[in-house]
Amino acid sequence: MLVLGLVALAPWRLRGWLADGLALLAVRVPSRRRTVAMVNLELCFPEASEAERQRIMRESVRIKCHMFAGYGILLFGSIGRLRKRFVVEGFEVCQAALAAGAKSLVILTPHWQCFEFGGQVMNSLNPLVSVVRLHEGNDMLDWLVTRMRTRGGA
Repeated sequence: MLVLGLVALAPWRLRGWLADGLALLAVRVPSRRRTVAMVNLELCFPEASEAERQRIMRESVRIKCHMFAGYGILLFGSIGRLRKRFVVEGFEVCQAALAAGAKSLVILTPHWQCFEFGGQVMNSLNPLVSVVRLHEGNDMLDWLVTRMRTRGGA
């Protein structure tokens, strides 16, 4: 938590460099997740070369490291600072549905690495927004994610 808080204070560019460095290390460490990722990529992209699948895996790890480096902003940083980094398109559709009497809206998104950022930005636009995902068996992760997702009043 302390590291996330300190990284949140860093300028965006420095945080990006730190994330890139972490990604370079992470892709070199043998792990079960890396093995699973490579098997999945081989199944999904049988026509791709081994080098191309490695490139996809490296880029995915790089994006994940950037996401984790940004979690400090989601936990402790300024929501205004976060909103400056995003452009929300189509939110007027949600507003129009609510204005027309819809009692609730469900927005489905793929669960990919950076959806937390979009969820928090959307929550800052309308505090009724809630992002849901359960982390069974990990109380610390549940607390962390709940804190992150309820900062804007959801």
